[in-house]
Amino acid sequence: MNRWGTWVAVMGAVACLQGCASGQGEEASGAETAEGALERRNQESDAQIKAKLTDLLRDVVFMSEGDYPYTVFEADSGGARKLTSTVLRTRLKAEIQTQAERDISKRTCRAEKLSLADVLADAALTDPDERDARQAGLAVKYMKEQLRGVVGYTFGTNASGDQDEDGPVVYVYVGISRTTGKLIAISTQAVYT
Repeated sequence: MNRWGTWVAVMGAVACLQGCASGQGEEASGAETAEGALERRNQESDAQIKAKLTDLLRDVVFMSEGDYPYTVFEADSGGARKLTSTVLRTRLKAEIQTQAERDISKRTCRAEKLSLADVLADAALTDPDERDARQAGLAVKYMKEQLRGVVGYTFGTNASGDQDEDGPVVYVYVGISRTTGKLIAISTQAVYT
């Protein structure tokens, strides 16, 4: 092999090692870029997400012993990467207190994580009498498509499931914006006796 052939072989090996060391060759890099571009193109802004949620939940009520509408709002995440009841108590306190006159930050305000599967199943309902449940399901489904780490919680129930003595039960579904890191949430309240 002459010097030119040796140089080409060495440069090819160096390029291969650089690609392997970074964990991706040219193909992986191209695929990742295309995937990232597609996600960015499909990712809506916080304002668009809130507008879509507001539209989905227009005239929708959560039925209990009192019927309450859903509210769409945002809050600062404080850099949280995982949404726990502790994070939500702190970050959503002011907004929930305004909406439901309920202080969710108190430890006596019982928190329970909700199964998203149940509300997501409601998105497939076809009976016109189930419109409110279907729209709430569609809203949570859309949140899962657009936000990270979507969770649901209730605040304020007794172990029996009835409301406690300090105020209504608050239902909250919340996720983290992929673009700004803010929390985007929908909430409603219920009365159980």
